[in-house]
Amino acid sequence: MEQKNAMNKNVRPAAPAAPKGEAKGGSAFAAIVIPLAFVVSVIVYLFVFGNGSNFQGGDNANNPLPGNYLGVVYKGGPIVPLLLTFFLLVFTFSIERFLTISKAKGTKSIEAFVRTIRQKLNVNDITGAIAACDQQKGSVANVVKAGLGKYQEMARERNMEKTRRSWQSRRKSKSRRLSNCLCWRKTSLSCPPWLLSPRW
Repeated sequence: MEQKNAMNKNVRPAAPAAPKGEAKGGSAFAAIVIPLAFVVSVIVYLFVFGNGSNFQGGDNANNPLPGNYLGVVYKGGPIVPLLLTFFLLVFTFSIERFLTISKAKGTKSIEAFVRTIRQKLNVNDITGAIAACDQQKGSVANVVKAGLGKYQEMARERNMEKTRRSWQSRRKSKSRRLSNCLCWRKTSLSCPPWLLSPRW
């Protein structure tokens, strides 16, 4: 039992896994944005850059009008929609990451949140710290809440282990007393019958 407890102490708790809902949401967002960006790029290439008003004679097969950069870009060929797709993806994912990181900070500043958690832990108020995480929300609060929950679980297991050991020690002491009484009874029963005779 002691070896198992030592092994359990050496094992570090696994890091909390990322929620499955967030992973699926990110994959769905990318699966929608990438084809949509390509379609938009093709439409812009054909109907904006390739508009006849940008070329001599109103035909995009001709040279572009002098100083008309939309027609010049159209003459770049099929690679233009691909480059435009990459540009739109960079722009879209930059905005998405900015919004995600802003949301991950939570409702209050990180410094105020950390200060609140420290104050709660200094007075050993784990429940209050978890409630502060629920109010803060965001990724940082979720990670801290997972760690506090693990700590609470380990504290409960430690208390259960102490209770089990105290119960075992009580049981051993009671069994020792009972065994002492049994020894005296065995001794009295093992005496020869003539010692208990009324003649003595």
